[in-house]
Amino acid sequence: MAVYNNCDRSCCFGCCGPVGPQGPAGPQGVPGAAGATATNQNALLSNSAAQAVAAGDALALPTNQINSTGDIAAAGTNGLTLQPGQYLVSFGADSADTAAGDLGAALALDGTALTDARSAVPTTAADSTRIALNTVLTLTAPSTLTVINDTGNALTYTNASLTAVKLA
Repeated sequence: MAVYNNCDRSCCFGCCGPVGPQGPAGPQGVPGAAGATATNQNALLSNSAAQAVAAGDALALPTNQINSTGDIAAAGTNGLTLQPGQYLVSFGADSADTAAGDLGAALALDGTALTDARSAVPTTAADSTRIALNTVLTLTAPSTLTVINDTGNALTYTNASLTAVKLA
């Protein structure tokens, strides 16, 4: 069977003609719901220098970059004051000891270590390791966030950084 103008005559009685013009655009659809507004509030505290931290003490994080409208503020040189809301928090540092013990740290709210944001790596001799902690905090009252050495022995930390991003 012959094909004329892309028409095989199987569905029509005559030869297919040219394609017609495009029709007019349809009406605009209903607008979608508004998305969540980003808070754009965050903070980075850091200390690249080596610091000896006794068991139970907070790490010094004196260098800060805080982008906040008031919900995140420096708490001295050791941490952050966070207003009620939800925050993504991350910490990382190199941790070293001079004898057998644990290497690690914990995020702490108002001086109390968070059970879901701590690390303890047992060692049998002097050793070092990179530690990382991450958590999401939901706060109902203003709180002070710090990083503490909760391992039970003195440690040296270098290249420490703490970040907090307000999610809601």
